[in-house]
Formats: sequence, C-alpha cells, structure tokens
Amino acid sequence: MFQLNAFFLTALLFVLSNPVGWAQVDDNEVFWLKGDVNFLASDQLGGRLAGSDFEKLAADYIRNRFRSIGLEGAGVNGSYFHDFDFMPPAQIAPKGNYLTIGGEKLRIDVDYYPLAPSGNGKFAGELVDIGFGIEAPHLGHNDFESVDLEGAVVLVDLGLPGGVHPHSKFFDELPWQRRLEKLMVMKPKAIVCYHANADLSPKGLRAYNNLAQYQIPVVHLGEEAVNKVAGGQKVKGEVTIWKVGRSGRNVLAQIHVGAAETVVIGAHYDHLGLGEFGNSLHTGPAGIHNGADDNASGVALLLALAARLQNQRESLKHNYLFVAFSAEELGLLGSNAFVNSHVFTTFKPRYMLNFDMVGRLDSTGALGIFGNGTSPQWAQAIHLLDTSSFTINRNPSGMGSSDHTSFYLKDIPVLHFFTGTHEDYHRPSDDAEKLNYGGMERVLELSHGLVMALDAIDGMDFRKTKTGNSRKAPSFKVTLGIIPDYFGHPQGLKIDGVSEGKPAQRAGLQKGDIITHLGDHEVKDMMGYMQALAHFSPGEVTAVKVLRNGEPFTFEIRF
Repeated sequence: MFQLNAFFLTALLFVLSNPVGWAQVDDNEVFWLKGDVNFLASDQLGGRLAGSDFEKLAADYIRNRFRSIGLEGAGVNGSYFHDFDFMPPAQIAPKGNYLTIGGEKLRIDVDYYPLAPSGNGKFAGELVDIGFGIEAPHLGHNDFESVDLEGAVVLVDLGLPGGVHPHSKFFDELPWQRRLEKLMVMKPKAIVCYHANADLSPKGLRAYNNLAQYQIPVVHLGEEAVNKVAGGQKVKGEVTIWKVGRSGRNVLAQIHVGAAETVVIGAHYDHLGLGEFGNSLHTGPAGIHNGADDNASGVALLLALAARLQNQRESLKHNYLFVAFSAEELGLLGSNAFVNSHVFTTFKPRYMLNFDMVGRLDSTGALGIFGNGTSPQWAQAIHLLDTSSFTINRNPSGMGSSDHTSFYLKDIPVLHFFTGTHEDYHRPSDDAEKLNYGGMERVLELSHGLVMALDAIDGMDFRKTKTGNSRKAPSFKVTLGIIPDYFGHPQGLKIDGVSEGKPAQRAGLQKGDIITHLGDHEVKDMMGYMQALAHFSPGEVTAVKVLRNGEPFTFEIRF
C-alpha cells in the first residue's frame, strides 16, 4: 500500500472535498497547466500505473477538475467513470523461479528467463537435445525422427540450420511459437530453448503477453549460458509467472448542448509506475516514472481546453466529450475498451483530438499534427489558423501508437498533437520542471482555434489512410539504443536521445547526430534505418556515418 506525506495528504483531501476551489482561472492558464502537471507527475502519484491505487488517485483528481470546470459526468449511469478489466503483462514471481543445468545455478534475467506464455511448475531430468525442432521432410530435415519426448526436458535451438537469413530454405520454419506448439503435442515436461538471433528477450514478457498460456514450463537461455549447455546434462528448475487481471478506469465528462454530433477530445493519464511491466527505457535501479510529458502534459491541456469551451458553451454548435484514458501504455487498452463499450454507443462522434506528449515544444516550434489525412476538412480548418510560430510536421496516417488509433479504427476522423520525443522518454527523469509551459499554452491556443474553426464548418468526412510507409517493416536482431526523431529529417535519421550502455552510446553517438549510413546501407528515414539493422547480428562490428553540426563523422559500432 502506498503512503502519502502529511502535507500532500492534506492537499489531496482539499482537492477531493473542495473541487470548486480548484476551478479554472481564465486569466492565468499557464498557472493551471503547471499545477495539473505538478500534481499528476509528483512522486506521490507513484507513476500512475494502470490498475494501481495510484491510478485511482489520479482519476479522482481529474474527475474533480472536471467538476470544478462545470462539466457533467459522461460515464456509466451518469458518473464520471468508465471501468474496464484487462490482463496486464506477465510478471515473474519473486519466489518459485530457478534453473540449474549441470549442477550450475543460472541467474534469472541474466542467464535465462521464462517466456511470457510459459506454464508454471517444477521439472527435473536430463536434457534431450532436439536440434532445431523442425519437421520438414520435403527439405530433407526432420528433428523428430525416431524420438520419444514424452516426459522429457527438451533442449531446442530456435534458429535455423545454416543461420537465420531471408534466403534460407528453412525460413518458413522460423516462427518460434509454431515450433514450441508442435513440441507441446509430444508431451515433454519442460522446454529449454535458445538462439541469439531469435526475437526473444526479458521484455518479451510484455511483448508476447497476448499468447495463450502453455501447460508446461518454457525458459529461454541467454547468450553466455548457451555455451555451457549440452544434451545429456542434468537439469532442474521451476517457473512461477503471475498473470492477475486488473481493472482500469477512464474518466469522462461532457458539455452537452443538445446537438446531434459530439466532438471527442482525449489524453491518456496513465504511465509506467516503477517500470514493472517492462516498458521502461531506464537501466538503473527502479524509480518512479512520473511521466510529466507522457502524459500529464496532455491531461493538463485537455483540462484547459475543456475550461475554454465551457466558458463559451452557449455559442457551441456541437457537444463535447472529454476523456482521460487509462492503460494507454499497455497497448491503448483504455481507449479500445471505451470505443467497444455501451457508453460509446450513446454518442455520435464527429471527430477526435488526441493530446499525447505536448509538453516539450522546442525553440523551433516543432509540432506534430498526425492524422491530417483522415478527413478533407482538417486542411480547410488548419488553413484558417495562424501557424506562423510553429514548424508543423504532418503525417496523414490515422494509425499510431496512441489513443486516436482506437477511434480511427471506428471510422472517425482523428488528429494527434505531439511535440516530440526526448532523452527522458519512458524514464524516471520525465519530470514537471522540464516542461515548456509557455509552449503548452501556444499548443492550447492553436488547438482551441482549430476546434472553433471546425465548429463552424458543416460536415466532417472520414477518409481511410495508408498505415504509413508501404514498405514492409523488417525484423531485426540488434539495436543501436537510440530514440529517433519521429518528425523526420531531410538528411537522414536524427537522434533525439541515446540510451545508456547501448551500442550507440558506447560508440560515441550523441543527441542531435543525423545517421546517414549504417555499414554499406544508406539511411534516409526510419524505415531505412530498420532495414539496415536487419542486416546485422549480435557481435558484429560495422561503421555508422553521421552528420554532427553539419560535419561528417564515422564511428565504429559493435552490436
């Protein structure tokens, strides 16, 4: 259970019991933007992890801010809440996990780790090496010929004969899930798998959380441990993984003027807690991920825009629904639950605006407005605005890694406002004092102008868009450890941040560098970068060419 210091508890109780005392002050919006961010991004809110008590504290705060502005509840039965159940990522239990091979005890998350869909239980026996676990007689290869695996502890290489590459005749056999499922049919008691080139890592506990649970323990060996393992060795182990359902909470309020259509304005309020679900980029000791930019900034802007519209409700031609979503960080779970709920069916959405990471407007005024291809009316409305103080980066696609995607998939026009990534992204250092509150006010002014322009425009037509670059995204086995600039750059891929201890940092790459070549492969954009990475394997060394302050530099990279 969390604890609050006396001062913070007094302030919290004041907010919850005196919502009118926190009403919006029209002539000092920056004061309120900063106040909302400081509250939501404080250590006492514990990182606002979806399904936690801290999430509920944040939800109560947002509800009372909605009330203070004068908005009605738009949730279940007229309340301000829409609750939903979800299954969080699998977690390794603090007890009940160990693995010894050949008498040597292996370290969890270093030498080995359980896979997300692993079953729970104990196992012991001799390792039976089954090779690659491939049954392909038409290719002259069958690892299951004349073997009986019932009750055995199986050792399987998840790579391919001759290595993993697109020209391998075994390439269609690469999917590891299919091979493991085939092994399950043979009734082993446990599976020990490995391969440095397989797309499996400890963070796979989150990435593969959607797979059905296996009935037996399945563990994956790290690169160093693989060299110590062979068939015939004695093995003993246990796997205990927790998957416990939780409840998340969306917060909904509205301005209802009796119109036929409703404009939806949203921002997610959840964040990463202590990073316990594996989506943190932090490499040090556990710390509170306050998420000031991601996404206390979006919630603060949502509240400020709600206050502006409430003050002019008598002149509005459409209803307005304001939603603070939860569980966005776990895969847009809150917005997806909402658009598939009975509550959603009571509204006729006109369009959806999404504010996610709008607190770091830089000196260039770089502002992402994504989804502008989802309606022809976007261009018409934006043309009426003064955007001279911004450098607008547009992306027509309605698909993205934030909550507007859930609405786009329901054939609703969407826009996502975004001021860019930074080195504090998904780290405990994303704190309130680093935000540009004057910049947030400028984004507020622009978005309010957009809403007013659209309120006067008849019709809002929906358009399907391409999901992004039409080239197929490749799979790759290595990473540089950079945060890319998602706005794009005409000379290559600009680096917005460098992760500690990763190849890019070890090589000397810096924030602001523009990658132009990785080995012999030219890098013009994000897709080109991913395609270049796909040519390399762990342990390989190559050169990376960058532009730094306009000057060319070459660095040696070891993956």
